[in-house]
Amino acid sequence: MTLEPPITQPLRRGNCSGGEWVSRFLDLKDEDNISSLDNVTYDTLVNWMKEGMTRYMDSLQTTIPDLTTSQENGGKIIHYHGEQDSSILTGSSVHYYDSVRQTMYPGKSYNESKTELKEWYRLFLVPGAAHCAANSAQPNGPFPQTNFEVMTRWVEEGIVPTTLNATMLQGDNKGNNQQVCAWPLRPYWKDSGDTLTCEYDQASIDNFTYTFDAYKVPLY
Repeated sequence: MTLEPPITQPLRRGNCSGGEWVSRFLDLKDEDNISSLDNVTYDTLVNWMKEGMTRYMDSLQTTIPDLTTSQENGGKIIHYHGEQDSSILTGSSVHYYDSVRQTMYPGKSYNESKTELKEWYRLFLVPGAAHCAANSAQPNGPFPQTNFEVMTRWVEEGIVPTTLNATMLQGDNKGNNQQVCAWPLRPYWKDSGDTLTCEYDQASIDNFTYTFDAYKVPLY
């Protein structure tokens, strides 16, 4: 078996998706990072992913796409992901959302299944946002601040969140309000950036629907 070249970039310290995950949850050491990346290859990373998925299947696994129990009990899901998340690939949320659509509504067309899914589960990709936070590298990007209120109105009043309310938390436009489009619609700004529209754009959508081919079992 030919191994891929060693990893040359450091895994992020203090992040459970990086060095701390390996040392604390896989090697079971009371350390916040691995000591080095010597002899760590692409194959090593794949094995780490498989080991973590197997060991923590009952507590941390998020790839199960059959949400029938939640849906039948009237559950609603607001799922959002920063488009510049450096810890978890944005495409992973897109893949998971689509796997729920295909699993829950087999045999139906894309448009039919998408229409039924969005009645109770909506995915929002936040432009420029980082991992669970605004992004200092793109300070004029919006970030959701009222999700609990939005969810409450959806559940109790039937007000469907066609867009997700968001606020600019830093930068020149700090305090301004924007809306985040529901997937698969993509944001486009018109009139010199003054008007936001949510549009279907296949080329943009394709950027997030690449193939995860490192392992056979879906691992998002």
